[in-house]
Amino acid sequence: MKISDQVKRYIINNRMIMPGERVAVGVSGGADSMCLLFLLNSLSKELGFSIIAVHVEHGIRGQESLDDASYTEEECRKLGIEYRVFHIDAPKLAAERRETLEEAARIERYRIFESVGADKIAVAHHAGDEAETLLFNIFRGSGLKGLGAIAPIRGKVIRPLLELTKSQIIDFCDENEIKFRTDKTNFDNDIARNAIRNQIIPIADKINSASVAHMAKIAASMRDWNDYIEFEADKLEKKYISEDKAGRVRLDTAVFENTKAIMVSEIVRRCILRASGKLKDITAEHINNCMELGRNTSGKSLDIPYGICVKNEFGTLIFEKKSHKSVKDSVNIEVPLNGIINTKDGKRWKFESQSDYDGRIIKDITYTKWFDYDRIVEKPILRTRRTGDYVSIKGGRKKLKDVFIEAKIPASERDSLIILADGSHIIWVPGIRMSECYKVSESTKKIWKVEVENGTQD
Repeated sequence: MKISDQVKRYIINNRMIMPGERVAVGVSGGADSMCLLFLLNSLSKELGFSIIAVHVEHGIRGQESLDDASYTEEECRKLGIEYRVFHIDAPKLAAERRETLEEAARIERYRIFESVGADKIAVAHHAGDEAETLLFNIFRGSGLKGLGAIAPIRGKVIRPLLELTKSQIIDFCDENEIKFRTDKTNFDNDIARNAIRNQIIPIADKINSASVAHMAKIAASMRDWNDYIEFEADKLEKKYISEDKAGRVRLDTAVFENTKAIMVSEIVRRCILRASGKLKDITAEHINNCMELGRNTSGKSLDIPYGICVKNEFGTLIFEKKSHKSVKDSVNIEVPLNGIINTKDGKRWKFESQSDYDGRIIKDITYTKWFDYDRIVEKPILRTRRTGDYVSIKGGRKKLKDVFIEAKIPASERDSLIILADGSHIIWVPGIRMSECYKVSESTKKIWKVEVENGTQD
């Protein structure tokens, strides 16, 4: 089968380009992208689409890089293809963004491809690139996602040459007298991908001449499995993953008991993605460490890339940015004997005093409490917790931290709770515990009623 027919069939079978669509073709000037440009140009009329060639000059290789831009522009003029060239300073962008040069260049390149307003973006990845990516991901410890290597379609990005080998591409260029440029940096084997491409894959070819094709088939098979896993994971995500008001991603650890490990790994991966917005540096080891944490007892935590801290807190695995700011703002409000105070957590506190207590029975209501006001030593205040806080219990006292632990209050939420305090002695933590010391008794003369309800901050 002719290469043009093979690519045409691949485009049609994968529904890559629809009639009437405009396709931006990424053209570097190398053999792969020139082959792609010529093939799509020859197929455009037959399949009813139009193309625009886009070249990004990265500002890395000096005059050689500028010559690549001039060459591709001239070739497009000869073919009558619409063409646009963009110049960027990739080293500067990498330094500003604290990214590798390769990553910064890639991100900016795709941003530019997107900016031309085409329906699709065609890039020249081929079977050799797919084999290279598969091996690279295996070596760096990627999970099942990484074994899927390069997808034929991802969003607007299409890869029409993904079935072709490098030798097929070179043969096509030779047969059609297509000249191309060679990037000398592709031969720098200190770069991991270059070493795989230039040293490891040739060895694989000696073992089996069809090794690249076989690896491409494995990657395609893994993408099918990943599609199925994602389909099932969609259901689990709705059941087990949520986000709290502070923006933390929360995973119910019941998933570890009720679900197969292969599905749990995908759920954990989704939690990381939601918390960080990216997954490039997340390996199978990171996923497995999170899963191990989820099966352990509460109170443990670990750090993973992108500044994400993962914590196990009372049946919930929490994923949050280290830079995340909790609701903790120092609160220190003197409270009146009678009156109303609205706090910034959305609660309304009502205070009401009554003298000459008559000894009637006080009912226990969760968010309404009655205290012996004469037992309060200092001016009562509403505040967040401090070191040394405690509550009195029958026979002694207990640290506030231990009260929170017994009540299964996540560590990430403890600093934001507003409590009623008498110095370091905590009068009441609404919904959790009141101190024994301030309870109404037969000797009580002055009752202080405190009620907490959801309200609106003034």
